[in-house]
Formats: sequence, C-alpha cells, structure tokens
Amino acid sequence: MNRLAWLHDDHELLDATLAHLDLWVTSHMRVPPEDLLPFLDACAVRLTEHIAQEERQFYVPFRASGQADPALIEVLLAEHRDLLESLTVLKALARGGVMPGQESFTTFAEHFLALYRVHTQREHDLLFPLLEQLPPAGAAAVWPITKDATLNATLRRFPELAAVVDALRVNRRWHGSATLEEVAWCYGMRIDQLLDALNEAIPTRS
Repeated sequence: MNRLAWLHDDHELLDATLAHLDLWVTSHMRVPPEDLLPFLDACAVRLTEHIAQEERQFYVPFRASGQADPALIEVLLAEHRDLLESLTVLKALARGGVMPGQESFTTFAEHFLALYRVHTQREHDLLFPLLEQLPPAGAAAVWPITKDATLNATLRRFPELAAVVDALRVNRRWHGSATLEEVAWCYGMRIDQLLDALNEAIPTRS
C-alpha cells in the first residue's frame, strides 16, 4: 500500500470510529461510563497514532522542503493540536460524570466533531493533491540516503535536512555517529519512515 492509499484508508477508519460518537451525540443517547470511557481512550490512542504517522510521513518533509505552503502546514498542525486537546477535554468531562445527552458534553463533542470534519476536508482538498506528487514509497532504494549512513554524514551531505532531524526531536549531538537505522530504533520510528522523511525533504537542485 502506498502512503497516499494509507492516508485515505486511515481517515476512513477514523471516520468510522468517530461515527459512534456522532450517533451518541445526535441521538442524545445515554451511554454508561463503562462503555464511554474506554471508547474515548481508544479514540485518543487512534487519533494520536494517526497524527504522529501523518506528521512524520508528510508534514515534516513538506515543511522542510517547501513543497507546500508553510502557512497551510502550520494551520493543519495547529488543528492537530486542537483535536487532541478537545478529545482530552471530552475525556475529562466523561471522567467527571458528564455523559452524552447532557448539554456540556454534547456541546463540546459537537465542537470536536466539527473541528475534525473541517480539518480532514482541508487535508483532502489542499494536501492530498500535493501528496500525489511525492515519489512512491518503494522508490526508497534509489534515493540517496540509506539506513547505513550515519546521521553526521547525512547532514554533511545535505545540511538542509537539519530542520527535518530537529522536527523529529532527534538529538544531533548525541546520535551524530549513529547510523540512521540506529537512530530510528532509538526514537521508536520505523526505518522506512525516517528515510522517507529525509529523502523527500532533499531540495531539488538544478
């Protein structure tokens, strides 16, 4: 599965998950805490994982390479933070005994769902067309950066990639002599994700 197909499929999975919350809110259904709290926890994990993958695979290279409007990327990243914060508030309300069918929960759930719809639509309209221009994930074998290169060697060759490394919160001083495969392992990343982020951010040189 290529990265764009993954993104489409993951959005559909998130849509299906959040459809349950939408149903509870719109029908004013009373959901017992023993069902609601695990559901919201699962939503938080699912959304957090989705955002982390999305930012590593797409947002970091776009931000570093300038392929996308920087203002658009900042708006989308801010919306990611707002979505996670809104879901945290919903979980706090539920833990405090506020349930679907009660006004405060319903109001905030509607806010969260509306924010999610606006964000995903913005990604579909403005970001997905840019993603179609990225090289396929399988093209990594012909990319200049490989897993056996050290971080220092990579940055000497492509100093512009320091912004990508910093965005991934990799400590360049501590791990400069490590191979990229070792760096990925240390920071809990898959090596293909790290290589994608770096290779896709290499500026095109005439």
